[in-house]
Amino acid sequence: YDYDPARAMELLEEAGYPDGFTVRFDVPQSGSGMQLPVEMATAIQADLAAVGITADIEITEFNTWMDRIRTPEVELAEMSWNVPPAVEDDILSYVFSAPGLPPEGFNTSWYANEEVLALLQEAAVNLDEEERCELIREAQRLIVDDCPAVFVDHAKLNYGVDGRLQGFNPTLDGLLRIVTVSWKE
Repeated sequence: YDYDPARAMELLEEAGYPDGFTVRFDVPQSGSGMQLPVEMATAIQADLAAVGITADIEITEFNTWMDRIRTPEVELAEMSWNVPPAVEDDILSYVFSAPGLPPEGFNTSWYANEEVLALLQEAAVNLDEEERCELIREAQRLIVDDCPAVFVDHAKLNYGVDGRLQGFNPTLDGLLRIVTVSWKE
């Protein structure tokens, strides 16, 4: 999404909030896969304030935060996803479709789009990789258009290795598996 505070203020006015509003912003101190949650929340808070939204940051320990964001009462929360991409549609099904609604999943935006669900269900049983990827891309386009979440960043995993190291194979989930690693003689 483009950063456009003027357009955001127009949309707030159209939605009946010409003077903005106040929202509780649930943030964990740290936790599984979270990337500087408090610092990131503070930056988001400043961007929201620029358009008239007051975000009251409430920092809690990770388990309390997990319980809180999985209730319909959550107003605003940040979340990092740290899951291995074993199957392309897993995270979308778990976070952006009806089967992922709490308490079973992490669809904490309570997003439900029947077309997205149908695409993900079809992708889950489609054995043709090209067709499956196109179904998932279409589901992603619908999710982005509906905007149940604002996607802020994506971590890039960087590795530096000594030329004498052999058998090191980085994985997409970021876990360091060193069973096959050794030094060249």
